[in-house]
Amino acid sequence: MTLQIGALCLALVASLDALLTGATSKPGYLIILPILAALVLGDMPIGSIILAEGFRGHSIPTESMQPAVMKGDRIIADAKYYETRAPKRGDIVLSRKKLPIMKRVLAVEGDVIEGSGGWVWLKGQLLREPYAQYAGGSITSGRPPFGPIRVLPGKLFLMGDNRDMSFDSRDLSFGQVNVQDLLGKPLYVYFSTMPSRWGRRIE
Repeated sequence: MTLQIGALCLALVASLDALLTGATSKPGYLIILPILAALVLGDMPIGSIILAEGFRGHSIPTESMQPAVMKGDRIIADAKYYETRAPKRGDIVLSRKKLPIMKRVLAVEGDVIEGSGGWVWLKGQLLREPYAQYAGGSITSGRPPFGPIRVLPGKLFLMGDNRDMSFDSRDLSFGQVNVQDLLGKPLYVYFSTMPSRWGRRIE
């Protein structure tokens, strides 16, 4: 019971912050009430729960975005965010790839990206990536080299933060992702098996 109360309080804080920071123009009660309902229904099957117009809840089934988002986290996303904004390098996004996926935007239209030995270069400049994690504990434990690859018009190059555990744009069968296939911008973790993560902003 205490855990439920804590989750409800954090959902209220998260939704109020989303409202105040312009995540949506809808009245506050349209955000807060559905989020509370989603928490009550938190044991529904993995997938998408409609929270409100412009907001959705998702359960994260993989480890590909650890440590920013952990396997099993339930998150709130603004489904309309990219209707009025262009995705930027560094954004964590939800996209459609048969099933909803969560990855980080590493490169946008016109960029040239390549990687070797765990390092990533964007337009010839080495990227500093404090968010990246490697299963082997070392940046040199990563995947085979890729690129250089030029990002096509209307496309994005996406990678998971958990580099050795992510199926992403480095793989030819995954490829570049259409901007039009973006499902929204993740905002907060509203429930996790680790209570310390409740209410955490996703960035």
